[in-house]
Amino acid sequence: MTNRGALRFVLLIFFLALAIRVALLLLAPNFGLLPPMEMERVARSFAEGHGLANPFATPTGPTAHLLPLYPVVLGSIYKIWGTGSAGILVQGLFSCLLASLRCAFLYPLARLLSLDSRTAALASILSVLYIPAYATEIRGTWDAPLTAVFLMGMVCLAILIARQPKLSVLSAIGCGLYIGVSALLSAVLLATALGFMAAGALRFRRNLRPYFAWCLVCGAIVILCLTPWALRNRQQLGKTIWLRSNFGFELWQAYHEGAGIGALDISAQLGPALNVEISNRVARVGEVAFQASMQRDAVDWIRTNPAKAAKLFAAHTIYFWFPPGQWLPLQLARRLLTVLAWAGLWILIARRSPAGYILAIIWIAFPPIYYVVYWSSRYRYPMEWTLLLAAAVVLSALWSRYARAENP
Repeated sequence: MTNRGALRFVLLIFFLALAIRVALLLLAPNFGLLPPMEMERVARSFAEGHGLANPFATPTGPTAHLLPLYPVVLGSIYKIWGTGSAGILVQGLFSCLLASLRCAFLYPLARLLSLDSRTAALASILSVLYIPAYATEIRGTWDAPLTAVFLMGMVCLAILIARQPKLSVLSAIGCGLYIGVSALLSAVLLATALGFMAAGALRFRRNLRPYFAWCLVCGAIVILCLTPWALRNRQQLGKTIWLRSNFGFELWQAYHEGAGIGALDISAQLGPALNVEISNRVARVGEVAFQASMQRDAVDWIRTNPAKAAKLFAAHTIYFWFPPGQWLPLQLARRLLTVLAWAGLWILIARRSPAGYILAIIWIAFPPIYYVVYWSSRYRYPMEWTLLLAAAVVLSALWSRYARAENP
């Protein structure tokens, strides 16, 4: 495919993906059907001039329950268009735009990973048709679509750095800025970046000392990016929180007597987002103390019930790779995608393709926290494109084999 043809294809993918998603948004907007959850509540608080606060059912004050970047982005939308139907519509349009960018960007990213044009095109086409988390992708209620785009950018950055014959201080600063901003969007992006940096030691194994110096500069920039957020949390919450404060309750939701495995079998009333009584408790004792209390309860339960805890951990892991679903065709599609993706990764590793190593790093570094907490479709969403890319490798290989059989 020529450069001009590739550009036309990418634009076609973008506008086709956008048209499908906007049509779904307008045909089934479900405005007001789903209650606002933590992300939308904090964004509304920001839009109303109260800062990043009040994520739960009742006012609870300043919060570090969420990282700040997406609530600020969403809050900025609310400032302009309001928090009514117009604001929620623009929120959905913004999410559809992000999802369409992800679909379009998949082709040039695959080519950057040295995959052939047919594999890249197949992955892009699959991404147009595959919507694994409807509310997350179409309504824009969570940061996952933006996180997916940032993850793609991180892969590009990793490839460009790996191809440098000599690392520079300027590249360390640029990389640190990107990772720092990414960490203010999603903690799993920071984990993935650390995975890339660890793998970089193999790439630069002949020059480990300069590479470690480069990593120190990069890490220092990341810390500088996170410092204003940590200081703000120290001032407003009384504790230096570098990322999020929510781990205690998330752990308790996943590990207590009668805990469900995934979001489909966990009542939303279990948490302070919709439960007024629990929300009032957060307001009374403070967010930090509440999270610490929940974490102690969860750890005590795990120590008392190690076998049950191990089964829940295993179930979370299985659900992440083989998700359940209320609609059987989507459930089967997700599970088939995982099988094809694993096969595709095997093929790439066997070929010693850079794409195989990149995808393996993501699959190792991105999911572990989601093996610990309960399953939700939006957790896997940011890396779904990696599964589509790996699955496209298998489909392309089958296509080649069929073509050879037809034309011996």
